Amino acid sequence: MRVAVFLGAGASKGSQDDSPPLGSEVFSKINKRVQDRRVKVIRSDGMQAFGHYKHEDIEVHEGIELGQWIFDAHPDAAKAFETDFEAGMALLREIKPVPYNARAALLPATGEFIMPFMDWTLSERVMENVAAHLFQYSPSQDSLYFRLLDAVPEGASVFTLNYDTLIEETASAACINLLEPAFVHTSLLARPKKSLHYFQLHGGCTLFEGFSPPIPTMPQGMVVNTDQVHRLRKSPVVIDKDLDGSEHSVRMTIGNAEYEELFARRAQLSFFRDDKFSPLGGAYPKACFDSYHKVLADESYAIFFCGCRFHPIDKHIWEPVSSANAKIYWCGDESAMDYLPAGSEFIENRLSIETVNAIRGFL
Repeated sequence: MRVAVFLGAGASKGSQDDSPPLGSEVFSKINKRVQDRRVKVIRSDGMQAFGHYKHEDIEVHEGIELGQWIFDAHPDAAKAFETDFEAGMALLREIKPVPYNARAALLPATGEFIMPFMDWTLSERVMENVAAHLFQYSPSQDSLYFRLLDAVPEGASVFTLNYDTLIEETASAACINLLEPAFVHTSLLARPKKSLHYFQLHGGCTLFEGFSPPIPTMPQGMVVNTDQVHRLRKSPVVIDKDLDGSEHSVRMTIGNAEYEELFARRAQLSFFRDDKFSPLGGAYPKACFDSYHKVLADESYAIFFCGCRFHPIDKHIWEPVSSANAKIYWCGDESAMDYLPAGSEFIENRLSIETVNAIRGFL
Protein backbone atom coordinates (compact mmCIF):
# COMPACT_ATOMS: atom_id res chain seq x y z
CA MET A 1 0.00 0.00 0.00
CA ARG A 2 1.31 3.45 -0.94
CA VAL A 3 1.71 6.25 1.60
CA ALA A 4 0.91 9.96 1.71
CA VAL A 5 1.43 12.42 4.57
CA PHE A 6 -0.68 15.53 5.19
CA LEU A 7 0.81 18.22 7.47
CA GLY A 8 -1.11 20.87 9.39
CA ALA A 9 0.22 23.67 11.61
CA GLY A 10 0.45 21.30 14.57
CA ALA A 11 3.05 19.26 12.69
CA SER A 12 5.49 22.16 12.43
CA LYS A 13 4.60 23.16 15.97
CA GLY A 14 5.39 19.67 17.25
CA SER A 15 8.47 19.06 15.14
CA GLN A 16 10.97 20.97 17.32
CA ASP A 17 11.30 23.33 20.28
CA ASP A 18 11.87 26.50 18.27
CA SER A 19 8.91 25.98 15.98
CA PRO A 20 6.62 28.15 13.83
CA PRO A 21 3.45 29.35 15.60
CA LEU A 22 0.00 27.86 15.30
CA GLY A 23 -2.61 29.92 13.48
CA SER A 24 -3.94 31.19 16.81
CA GLU A 25 -0.45 32.43 17.74
CA VAL A 26 0.57 34.09 14.48
CA PHE A 27 -0.71 37.61 15.13
CA SER A 28 0.95 37.96 18.53
CA LYS A 29 4.25 37.01 16.85
CA ILE A 30 4.05 39.66 14.13
CA ASN A 31 2.12 42.37 15.98
CA LYS A 32 5.25 44.19 17.12
CA ARG A 33 6.97 44.16 13.75
CA VAL A 34 7.07 47.89 13.08
CA GLN A 35 6.38 49.36 9.69
CA ASP A 36 8.49 51.80 7.71
CA ARG A 37 7.85 55.44 8.38
CA ARG A 38 4.51 56.43 6.91
CA VAL A 39 2.48 59.62 6.79
CA LYS A 40 -1.10 59.93 7.86
CA VAL A 41 -3.07 62.79 6.37
CA ILE A 42 -5.77 64.31 8.56
CA ARG A 43 -8.42 66.55 7.02
CA SER A 44 -9.98 69.35 9.03
CA ASP A 45 -13.02 67.13 9.72
CA GLY A 46 -10.78 64.41 11.19
CA MET A 47 -11.10 62.03 8.25
CA GLN A 48 -8.10 60.67 6.40
CA ALA A 49 -7.39 61.87 2.89
CA PHE A 50 -4.63 61.16 0.42
CA GLY A 51 -2.91 63.47 -2.03
CA HIS A 52 -3.68 67.20 -2.53
CA TYR A 53 -3.01 68.20 1.07
CA LYS A 54 -1.32 71.01 2.90
CA HIS A 55 1.81 70.61 4.99
CA GLU A 56 -0.15 71.21 8.20
CA ASP A 57 -2.34 68.18 7.38
CA ILE A 58 0.62 65.80 7.51
CA GLU A 59 1.07 63.67 10.62
CA VAL A 60 4.20 61.51 10.59
CA HIS A 61 4.18 58.19 12.41
CA GLU A 62 7.37 56.28 13.15
CA GLY A 63 7.80 52.99 14.98
CA ILE A 64 4.07 52.29 15.04
CA GLU A 65 3.17 48.68 15.82
CA LEU A 66 1.21 46.86 13.16
CA GLY A 67 -1.55 46.17 15.70
CA GLN A 68 -2.00 49.91 16.27
CA TRP A 69 -2.40 50.57 12.56
CA ILE A 70 -5.05 47.86 12.41
CA PHE A 71 -6.85 49.22 15.46
CA ASP A 72 -6.98 52.68 13.90
CA ALA A 73 -8.32 51.32 10.62
CA HIS A 74 -10.67 48.58 11.82
CA PRO A 75 -11.11 48.11 15.61
CA ASP A 76 -13.24 44.97 15.12
CA ALA A 77 -10.44 43.34 13.14
CA ALA A 78 -7.94 44.21 15.85
CA LYS A 79 -10.17 42.49 18.41
CA ALA A 80 -10.73 39.45 16.18
CA PHE A 81 -6.98 38.98 15.75
CA GLU A 82 -6.67 38.39 19.50
CA THR A 83 -8.33 34.98 19.16
CA ASP A 84 -8.73 34.12 15.47
CA PHE A 85 -6.14 35.17 12.89
CA GLU A 86 -8.27 34.17 9.92
CA ALA A 87 -11.29 36.12 11.22
CA GLY A 88 -9.11 39.20 11.59
CA MET A 89 -7.84 38.85 8.02
CA ALA A 90 -11.40 38.44 6.76
CA LEU A 91 -12.40 41.71 8.42
CA LEU A 92 -9.38 43.54 6.99
CA ARG A 93 -10.68 42.63 3.56
CA GLU A 94 -13.70 44.85 4.28
CA ILE A 95 -11.46 47.91 4.01
CA LYS A 96 -12.00 49.12 0.47
CA PRO A 97 -9.85 51.53 -1.55
CA VAL A 98 -11.19 55.06 -1.87
CA PRO A 99 -10.29 57.48 -4.65
CA TYR A 100 -7.07 59.23 -3.78
CA ASN A 101 -4.04 60.81 -5.34
CA ALA A 102 -1.16 58.84 -3.84
CA ARG A 103 1.40 61.58 -4.17
CA ALA A 104 4.33 61.50 -1.82
CA ALA A 105 4.13 63.87 1.12
CA LEU A 106 6.77 66.58 1.48
CA LEU A 107 8.15 66.87 5.00
CA PRO A 108 8.92 70.58 5.46
CA ALA A 109 11.51 70.01 8.19
CA THR A 110 13.73 67.71 6.15
CA GLY A 111 12.58 68.40 2.62
CA GLU A 112 12.15 64.65 1.97
CA PHE A 113 9.25 62.90 0.30
CA ILE A 114 7.55 59.83 1.79
CA MET A 115 4.45 57.92 0.71
CA PRO A 116 1.15 57.93 2.62
CA PHE A 117 0.14 54.78 4.46
CA MET A 118 -3.07 53.41 2.99
CA ASP A 119 -5.30 51.38 5.32
CA TRP A 120 -6.60 49.15 2.53
CA THR A 121 -3.09 47.67 2.12
CA LEU A 122 -3.08 46.39 5.71
CA SER A 123 -3.89 42.81 4.72
CA GLU A 124 -0.85 42.85 2.41
CA ARG A 125 1.28 44.25 5.23
CA VAL A 126 0.13 41.48 7.56
CA MET A 127 0.87 38.79 4.98
CA GLU A 128 4.30 40.29 4.31
CA ASN A 129 5.11 40.16 8.01
CA VAL A 130 3.80 36.60 8.31
CA ALA A 131 6.03 35.52 5.42
CA ALA A 132 9.09 37.26 6.91
CA HIS A 133 8.43 35.76 10.33
CA LEU A 134 7.92 32.20 9.09
CA PHE A 135 10.99 32.42 6.88
CA GLN A 136 13.16 32.80 10.01
CA TYR A 137 12.51 29.24 11.20
CA SER A 138 14.86 26.44 10.21
CA PRO A 139 14.80 22.77 11.23
CA SER A 140 16.89 21.98 14.29
CA GLN A 141 19.16 18.93 14.35
CA ASP A 142 16.63 17.04 16.47
CA SER A 143 13.59 18.07 14.41
CA LEU A 144 11.07 15.27 13.96
CA TYR A 145 10.82 16.28 10.32
CA PHE A 146 14.14 14.53 9.69
CA ARG A 147 12.70 11.29 11.05
CA LEU A 148 9.39 11.86 9.31
CA LEU A 149 10.92 12.28 5.86
CA ASP A 150 13.22 9.35 6.52
CA ALA A 151 10.21 7.18 7.42
CA VAL A 152 8.15 7.81 4.28
CA PRO A 153 9.12 5.66 1.28
CA GLU A 154 10.39 6.62 -2.16
CA GLY A 155 7.65 8.20 -4.25
CA ALA A 156 5.39 9.10 -1.31
CA SER A 157 3.37 12.34 -1.41
CA VAL A 158 3.68 15.12 1.16
CA PHE A 159 0.79 17.61 1.32
CA THR A 160 1.05 20.60 3.63
CA LEU A 161 -1.01 23.63 4.63
CA ASN A 162 2.08 25.22 6.19
CA TYR A 163 3.90 28.21 4.72
CA ASP A 164 7.23 27.70 6.50
CA THR A 165 10.41 26.19 5.04
CA LEU A 166 11.00 23.31 7.48
CA ILE A 167 10.15 20.55 5.01
CA GLU A 168 12.16 22.16 2.21
CA GLU A 169 15.26 22.62 4.36
CA THR A 170 14.96 19.18 5.93
CA ALA A 171 14.74 17.56 2.51
CA SER A 172 17.75 19.55 1.31
CA ALA A 173 19.86 18.55 4.31
CA ALA A 174 18.78 14.90 3.96
CA CYS A 175 19.53 14.82 0.20
CA ILE A 176 15.88 14.21 -0.67
CA ASN A 177 14.33 15.61 -3.84
CA LEU A 178 10.95 17.30 -3.51
CA LEU A 179 9.15 16.80 -6.82
CA GLU A 180 6.61 19.55 -7.53
CA PRO A 181 4.13 20.13 -10.38
CA ALA A 182 6.05 20.35 -13.64
CA PHE A 183 5.52 24.10 -14.11
CA VAL A 184 7.16 24.94 -10.76
CA HIS A 185 10.68 26.16 -11.52
CA THR A 186 12.96 24.80 -8.84
CA SER A 187 16.15 22.76 -8.59
CA LEU A 188 16.76 19.05 -8.02
CA LEU A 189 19.61 17.08 -6.54
CA ALA A 190 21.59 15.19 -9.15
CA ARG A 191 22.02 12.13 -6.90
CA PRO A 192 19.27 12.12 -4.27
CA LYS A 193 18.80 9.45 -1.62
CA LYS A 194 15.13 9.40 -2.62
CA SER A 195 12.41 11.57 -4.14
CA LEU A 196 9.06 12.62 -2.67
CA HIS A 197 6.15 14.48 -4.27
CA TYR A 198 5.57 17.83 -2.55
CA PHE A 199 2.46 20.06 -2.56
CA GLN A 200 1.92 23.28 -0.57
CA LEU A 201 -1.85 23.46 -0.86
CA HIS A 202 -2.14 27.08 0.25
CA GLY A 203 1.15 28.39 -1.09
CA GLY A 204 4.32 29.11 0.87
CA CYS A 205 6.82 31.81 1.77
CA THR A 206 9.32 30.61 -0.88
CA LEU A 207 6.75 30.30 -3.69
CA PHE A 208 6.32 33.13 -6.19
CA GLU A 209 4.41 33.62 -9.42
CA GLY A 210 5.68 35.60 -12.38
CA PHE A 211 8.49 36.85 -10.21
CA SER A 212 11.82 38.42 -11.10
CA PRO A 213 13.82 39.53 -8.04
CA PRO A 214 15.07 43.14 -8.20
CA ILE A 215 18.76 42.32 -7.86
CA PRO A 216 21.48 42.22 -10.53
CA THR A 217 22.53 38.61 -9.92
CA MET A 218 19.52 36.34 -9.83
CA PRO A 219 19.51 33.53 -7.22
CA GLN A 220 20.20 30.29 -9.03
CA GLY A 221 17.20 28.00 -8.97
CA MET A 222 14.85 30.81 -10.05
CA VAL A 223 13.88 31.54 -13.63
CA VAL A 224 12.60 34.71 -15.31
CA ASN A 225 9.30 33.53 -16.73
CA THR A 226 6.16 35.39 -15.75
CA ASP A 227 3.91 32.49 -16.74
CA GLN A 228 5.46 30.08 -14.26
CA VAL A 229 5.71 29.44 -10.54
CA HIS A 230 9.12 29.79 -8.92
CA ARG A 231 10.58 28.20 -5.80
CA LEU A 232 13.22 30.25 -4.01
CA ARG A 233 16.04 28.27 -2.43
CA LYS A 234 16.67 29.17 1.19
CA SER A 235 19.44 26.66 1.94
CA PRO A 236 22.58 26.02 -0.09
CA VAL A 237 22.51 22.79 -2.09
CA VAL A 238 25.72 21.18 -3.32
CA ILE A 239 25.84 19.47 -6.73
CA ASP A 240 22.31 19.86 -8.00
CA LYS A 241 20.65 20.47 -11.32
CA ASP A 242 17.73 22.42 -12.73
CA LEU A 243 14.80 20.77 -14.40
CA ASP A 244 16.39 21.48 -17.77
CA GLY A 245 19.38 19.34 -16.74
CA SER A 246 21.94 22.11 -16.24
CA GLU A 247 24.09 21.59 -13.16
CA HIS A 248 25.51 23.99 -10.59
CA SER A 249 28.04 23.31 -7.88
CA VAL A 250 26.30 25.30 -5.14
CA ARG A 251 23.22 27.40 -4.51
CA MET A 252 23.31 30.71 -2.71
CA THR A 253 21.73 31.07 0.72
CA ILE A 254 19.05 33.72 1.19
CA GLY A 255 19.36 35.39 4.60
CA ASN A 256 16.48 36.69 6.71
CA ALA A 257 17.30 40.35 6.09
CA GLU A 258 17.60 39.90 2.34
CA TYR A 259 14.36 37.92 2.22
CA GLU A 260 12.47 40.55 4.20
CA GLU A 261 13.76 43.36 1.99
CA LEU A 262 13.34 41.75 -1.42
CA PHE A 263 11.00 38.77 -1.25
CA ALA A 264 8.52 38.78 1.66
CA ARG A 265 5.99 41.05 -0.01
CA ARG A 266 5.87 38.78 -3.07
CA ALA A 267 5.45 35.47 -1.23
CA GLN A 268 2.29 33.59 -2.12
CA LEU A 269 0.21 32.84 1.00
CA SER A 270 -3.54 32.36 1.36
CA PHE A 271 -4.31 34.29 4.54
CA PHE A 272 -7.26 35.07 4.09
CA ARG A 273 -9.22 33.92 1.04
CA ASP A 274 -12.83 32.77 0.89
CA ASP A 275 -11.89 29.69 -1.09
CA LYS A 276 -8.60 29.25 0.81
CA PHE A 277 -6.71 28.48 -2.38
CA SER A 278 -3.24 29.85 -2.92
CA PRO A 279 -3.14 33.16 -4.78
CA LEU A 280 -0.65 31.53 -7.14
CA GLY A 281 -1.83 31.07 -10.73
CA GLY A 282 -4.75 28.72 -11.12
CA ALA A 283 -2.63 25.85 -12.45
CA TYR A 284 -0.69 25.46 -9.20
CA PRO A 285 -3.55 24.95 -6.69
CA LYS A 286 -5.43 22.89 -9.26
CA ALA A 287 -2.47 20.52 -9.66
CA CYS A 288 -2.06 20.29 -5.88
CA PHE A 289 -5.71 19.54 -5.19
CA ASP A 290 -6.07 17.18 -8.13
CA SER A 291 -3.28 15.07 -6.63
CA TYR A 292 -4.80 15.35 -3.15
CA HIS A 293 -8.21 14.16 -4.39
CA LYS A 294 -6.65 11.26 -6.30
CA VAL A 295 -4.81 10.07 -3.20
CA LEU A 296 -7.98 10.20 -1.08
CA ALA A 297 -9.99 8.39 -3.72
CA ASP A 298 -7.42 5.59 -4.12
CA GLU A 299 -8.06 2.65 -1.82
CA SER A 300 -4.46 1.53 -2.28
CA TYR A 301 -3.27 4.60 -0.31
CA ALA A 302 -2.75 5.10 3.41
CA ILE A 303 -2.70 8.79 4.33
CA PHE A 304 -1.36 10.05 7.66
CA PHE A 305 -2.83 13.38 8.78
CA CYS A 306 -0.36 15.04 11.17
CA GLY A 307 -1.05 18.05 13.37
CA CYS A 308 -4.44 18.85 11.86
CA ARG A 309 -7.67 20.47 13.02
CA PHE A 310 -11.04 20.86 11.34
CA HIS A 311 -11.99 24.43 10.39
CA PRO A 312 -15.38 25.03 8.71
CA ILE A 313 -13.87 27.34 6.09
CA ASP A 314 -11.65 24.50 4.85
CA LYS A 315 -14.38 22.52 3.11
CA HIS A 316 -12.06 21.97 0.16
CA ILE A 317 -9.79 20.02 2.52
CA TRP A 318 -12.23 18.08 4.67
CA GLU A 319 -15.14 17.26 2.36
CA PRO A 320 -12.99 14.89 0.25
CA VAL A 321 -11.80 13.22 3.47
CA SER A 322 -15.35 12.38 4.56
CA SER A 323 -15.79 10.09 1.56
CA ALA A 324 -12.20 8.91 1.23
CA ASN A 325 -11.37 5.38 0.07
CA ALA A 326 -7.81 5.74 1.34
CA LYS A 327 -7.06 4.40 4.80
CA ILE A 328 -6.89 7.37 7.22
CA TYR A 329 -4.49 7.58 10.17
CA TRP A 330 -5.11 10.65 12.32
CA CYS A 331 -2.65 12.67 14.43
CA GLY A 332 -4.43 15.79 15.68
CA ASP A 333 -7.57 16.95 17.44
CA GLU A 334 -9.20 13.69 18.60
CA SER A 335 -12.73 15.12 18.27
CA ALA A 336 -12.18 15.06 14.49
CA MET A 337 -12.57 11.28 14.57
CA ASP A 338 -16.35 11.84 14.54
CA TYR A 339 -16.06 13.24 11.01
CA LEU A 340 -13.63 10.75 9.52
CA PRO A 341 -14.62 7.66 7.50
CA ALA A 342 -15.31 4.42 9.35
CA GLY A 343 -12.12 2.47 9.92
CA SER A 344 -9.95 5.56 10.43
CA GLU A 345 -7.40 5.14 13.22
CA PHE A 346 -6.36 7.70 15.85
CA ILE A 347 -2.63 7.90 16.66
CA GLU A 348 -2.11 10.89 18.99
CA ASN A 349 -3.01 14.54 19.51
CA ARG A 350 0.26 16.10 18.34
CA LEU A 351 3.13 15.05 16.16
CA SER A 352 5.72 13.04 18.06
CA ILE A 353 7.99 10.07 17.52
CA GLU A 354 4.91 7.89 17.99
CA THR A 355 3.49 9.13 14.68
CA VAL A 356 6.81 8.64 12.93
CA ASN A 357 7.02 5.10 14.30
CA ALA A 358 3.44 4.45 13.15
CA ILE A 359 4.41 5.37 9.58
CA ARG A 360 7.58 3.31 9.75
CA GLY A 361 5.71 0.38 11.31
CA PHE A 362 3.00 0.54 8.69
CA LEU A 363 5.56 -0.05 5.98
